[in-house]
Amino acid sequence: MPTLQEPAVKELCERLIIEETSSIIVFRSGDHYGVWVVTEGELDVELQLKYSDIFFSVVDEFPEFVCDFMVFTRDEFNNFPAPKDIKIVYKRGREYR
Repeated sequence: MPTLQEPAVKELCERLIIEETSSIIVFRSGDHYGVWVVTEGELDVELQLKYSDIFFSVVDEFPEFVCDFMVFTRDEFNNFPAPKDIKIVYKRGREYR
């Protein structure tokens, strides 16, 4: 089960808690992390760029950080096979850290 002990993962998750974020899911994939974001509404180009800027700001601070990063709408996420051993670290209205 992944944890938020990795400083880059913790920093990324904290920055991803924005108004449009519904959930943040963290998992390990081999020797690196996966971080998925599920949005409340539609994922337009502006919102994609917003999440991309957040992700790359963390990569700039932690250049050794290797992460599979994806952003989904709720419908996309519900139709996508989830990896094993995921950890939900944020869900609107609740925190699981």
